[in-house]
Amino acid sequence: MYHIAPNYSSCCMNKSMNTFRTIFQFILPLLLVITAFLPESKAQQNRPDVQFIQQFKALQQNLPRERVYLHTDRQWYMYGDRIWFSVYLTAGSMNAPSLLSRVVYVELYSPDGDLVDRIAIKNEEGRGRGSFPITYEEQAGNYRLKAYTAWSLNFGETYGFSRDIPVYLEENIPETDPETEFDVGFYPEGGDLIAGIESRVGFKAVNQSGLGKSINGVVYNRDDDEEVAVIESEHLGMGVFTLTPGEGERYYAEIDGKRFNLPPVRAEGVVLQVSENEHDQYFLRVRSSGAVTNSSLLVFGHVRGEIYLATSVDIFDGSGFTVAPKNMFPTGPVHFTVLGNGGAPLSERLAFNINPTDTIASTLSADQDSYQQREEVNLTLTVKDAEGETANGTASVTVFDDRLHEYQSEASNIETKLLLESDVAGHIENPGYYFSRDEERKRAADLLMLTQGWRAFDMDNVRPVEEIELASLPEEGITVEGQIQGGWSGRGLPGATVVFSLGSDHEEMQIIETDDEGHFFIPDLDVTGSKPMSIRANNSDGGDNVIIRLSEPYSHLPIDTTHISQVDFSPLAIGDTTGDDSADDLTARAESTQAQVEDFADVQMRGELDEVVVSAEKETVDESERDLRAREAGSQRIDLDERPALRNLQVENIVNQIPGVSANPAVGVLIRTGGTSFSGRPSPLILLDGIQTSWDVVKNLPPNDIKTINVFRRATELAAYGTRGAGGVLSVRTRTGSSVSGSEEPKRGFKNAFVEGYQTPTRFYSPRYGLNVPKDLEQKDTRITMHWEPEISMDDGEATIQFWTNDIPSRYRVVVEGITDFGIPFSETLVYDVN
Repeated sequence: MYHIAPNYSSCCMNKSMNTFRTIFQFILPLLLVITAFLPESKAQQNRPDVQFIQQFKALQQNLPRERVYLHTDRQWYMYGDRIWFSVYLTAGSMNAPSLLSRVVYVELYSPDGDLVDRIAIKNEEGRGRGSFPITYEEQAGNYRLKAYTAWSLNFGETYGFSRDIPVYLEENIPETDPETEFDVGFYPEGGDLIAGIESRVGFKAVNQSGLGKSINGVVYNRDDDEEVAVIESEHLGMGVFTLTPGEGERYYAEIDGKRFNLPPVRAEGVVLQVSENEHDQYFLRVRSSGAVTNSSLLVFGHVRGEIYLATSVDIFDGSGFTVAPKNMFPTGPVHFTVLGNGGAPLSERLAFNINPTDTIASTLSADQDSYQQREEVNLTLTVKDAEGETANGTASVTVFDDRLHEYQSEASNIETKLLLESDVAGHIENPGYYFSRDEERKRAADLLMLTQGWRAFDMDNVRPVEEIELASLPEEGITVEGQIQGGWSGRGLPGATVVFSLGSDHEEMQIIETDDEGHFFIPDLDVTGSKPMSIRANNSDGGDNVIIRLSEPYSHLPIDTTHISQVDFSPLAIGDTTGDDSADDLTARAESTQAQVEDFADVQMRGELDEVVVSAEKETVDESERDLRAREAGSQRIDLDERPALRNLQVENIVNQIPGVSANPAVGVLIRTGGTSFSGRPSPLILLDGIQTSWDVVKNLPPNDIKTINVFRRATELAAYGTRGAGGVLSVRTRTGSSVSGSEEPKRGFKNAFVEGYQTPTRFYSPRYGLNVPKDLEQKDTRITMHWEPEISMDDGEATIQFWTNDIPSRYRVVVEGITDFGIPFSETLVYDVN
C-alpha cells in the first residue's frame, strides 16, 4: 500500500482524528521512505500507475483549490431589501483559511439573467463581508447570487458559490404553471456498461428546472424489445437497477411514453463496484473482461484531492477486491479510481463518507424562551469537537422573522458546500438532507454519488504541473489594466513607458513597460472604495503623442449566461403572524428597514450617536434637539471642504455617502423622498449652481471643483420645486459658481481616472434600545432581518451574541454558520417568540 503525504495546510489537520488515521498519515510515510531504497520499491516507483498518483499529488500540493461560500441573512427578500452576506474562503483539502486570493468577486443577476451589479470583497484570512441593495430592477422572481475568485475559476463552477434567491414585490405571488417536460440520465456504476458484467445502473430524472422528478418505467433490449428491468425512482428522481448487458446489444427505457437510450455497451473493460460491509468498511470489487482478466491493478482513493488509499488489487478470472476502513477517510465524497498498468484511469466510483471524528457539537441557547418588544436578547454559542474539547473558530449569525416564508432546513449551508457540493458536479437538491439523521439518508447519498458524483477532479488532465494551462492566477489585490496606443495610428505600442501613481498625494508609484501589443497591467493594489490615479505614458522614443485606453473594471471576468429558472418561484407563506401586525405590507417593511439603515448612517455622519443620554431610570433627549433633527432628516449636505477625503472618490461614490440616495451605472441617481419609496420613484431634479442639468453632467465633474452637494427629500422642502421635485432634488454647488464642467483639454500622454477597489462595508442597522436609541422612539421598528453579524470570533469555543427585538410580534429564527480553526464547518439554528 502506498501513501501520499498531506497537501496544503495539512498542518491544521483536525486534532480529533482517530488514532488509525493519525498513524496512517504520519507514521506510514516514514516506513515508505525506508522501503524506497529496496530494489522492489524502486521498480514500483517507475510504474506508470504509481507515477500517475505522484503527479496527482503534486497537482494538489502546487495548485490547491479554493472554495467560496456566502452566508446570507435570509433565504428570500423583498424588493427594496438589502442582501447581507458573510464570505468564507478556504483552500486545500483541509479547508484552511485561504491566503492565496485577496479578491473575492460577488455578483447579482436579475431574473432575466442580466448582471445588475458586481463588487470586489477583500479577503482577510479567509473572511470577508458585504451587501447588495435590491433596487436595480423593479422585478419579482428568482435572482442569482454568485461569488468566486479568479483562481477558483481554473477548477470549475462547483468551487465558487451560486444560489438562486426569490425576491418579491408583494406578499402573494401567483404560482406558475407546472412543467411537463423532463429528462432522464443513466449512469452505470464505474462509468461504463461492460458486456457480461452484472452492473448497477443509476438514473436520475429532472424537470426543466433541473429538479428531481419521480418516475416509473421499463428497460428494454432494443434488438428484440424484451423487458430486462423495471425502474422506479426512490429519492428526488434518483434510483438504481441491475443489468447484465450482452455484447453488441443496445438498451432503452420507456418512461411516460418517452424513450431514453442507455449508454452503449463496451465489449471489454473494468467496472469498480463499491459497497459497505458489516465491519464499517468500504468493500471495493474490481471486475474486468478482456486484456486485464488476470492482472494487478492499482486502486486509489482521495477526498478533496488528499490521497488516503493506494493499493494493488490482484485480478483472478476477472474479479478482485480490497477493503478500506471508512474511518481512514474524512467527511466528504471519496473518489475511488482504478488505474491500468499504463497509468490511465479505467473506472471511477464515488462514495459519500461521514466520519464521526469530524463532527462538531455546536449549541445555541437563549437567556429566555420568549421576549417582549424592544427587549434585550442574549444568545450563547458553544462549539466543541468530537472529543468534547472546545473548538475555536469564526462564525456569522442572522436573526429574522420566521413566519413569513418557510425556512428550508435542508438547503445549502456552509457544511454542505465545503464537504459535499464543491466536489460533486451539478446542482444538488436539498443537500442538507445528506447530513441528516434520517434512516434513508445513506442510501439516498449513494444514489447521489452514482448519478452526480462525476469527475470533480478530471483524471484526463492529470499531468506534470509545468504542463498545466491556467486561465488565471491568484489575485493579491485590485488590478488596473489598459493599452497605450499611437496618437496617429491607434495601434498598440510595444515597449511604451507607463508611470502610474495612486492617490491625490501620489503615495504609491510604479513604472512599467507595455507588452508586445501595448497592454499594461498594474496588479495587487490595496484600494477600498474609489481612489484617484494618474497615468503618464511615453512611446519607446520618449514622445508623448500617445493615447491611454483604460479597460473597464472587471472586464477580465466572465458573465454567467445560464438560464435562471422561475418555475419554482413560490408565493410567500404569510398569514400566521400574531397580533395586529399580521397584515403588514412586506414591501413597506423592507423599504422601512432600508430607510433605517440610511438614517442610521446619517446619524453616524453627523456624530449624534453619543448625544443620546440614557440614565438608569429614563432616556432623556432634548425635545428641541429632537425637533431639529426631524426637520433636518429630509435633507443632507456634504461640504467637501469639511470632508476633503471625499475628493478621492468619484462623484457617484460621494453621492452614495448621503442617506436616501442611490447612484449606480444601471439607473443613474435615485432619491427616496418622504412621499415615495425606492419602488416606482420618479427621477430627481438635478441642479448645478442653480441651473437644471442632467446626472451625466454632474457625475463627470472633477471632485476638486465641487464645493457642496445638497439633497432634499421632504415634502415641505420640495414644495417650492413643484412637480419637478417629486423625485427629490440634488443640488451641486461648484467653487466658481459658473457651472464648471471640468472638461479641460486633456494633456498629451496623461490621464486622470479612478480605481474601483473593494466594497466599503455598510453597517447593519441594529438599534440598542435604551443605549443608543431611545426605548420610547415613536418610529415603528419593523425589521424583517432583526440582527446580522457577519463575523464572530469564538474564544475558548464560545461566543456571546447580543441584540434587541423589534416591534413585530412573531416567531424569529436564529441561524449561525461557521468554521473551526481546524477547517470543520458547522451550523446551528434556534427559534424564539416575540410577544
